[in-house]
Amino acid sequence: MRKASPASLGMLWGKRKDLNYLLQQQGFAPLIQTAFIERVNLTIRRGVAPLMRKTWSLAQHPEHLLLHLEWWRVYYHFIRPHESLTVPVPGLRKFRPRSPALAANLTPKLWSVQEVLKLPLRPAPT
Repeated sequence: MRKASPASLGMLWGKRKDLNYLLQQQGFAPLIQTAFIERVNLTIRRGVAPLMRKTWSLAQHPEHLLLHLEWWRVYYHFIRPHESLTVPVPGLRKFRPRSPALAANLTPKLWSVQEVLKLPLRPAPT
């Protein structure tokens, strides 16, 4: 039985020419590369201990793994400043640290761990 090559697989949504146009508008090559997804996978694996390859940390239950992953997402997007997102402070030789949420104007400041822990938890879906 012959396996289908990735090039022969069709897109699930939209048309390839529309995707290529949007990618070029954002300054990317029209070629879809898996390197971006692999980078995200590595970033998440390094941030969530139970997902690391060689670790003593185990997720005892799927709920614990999900909570750990959600905590990491909040930390990554709201608390942790990213060096690539810093902006220069006018008139000074300093840079202002920013998180992805701050850079996207979703929040006016970097959050602290204490501020996140004071937030109420969302009720579990029923």
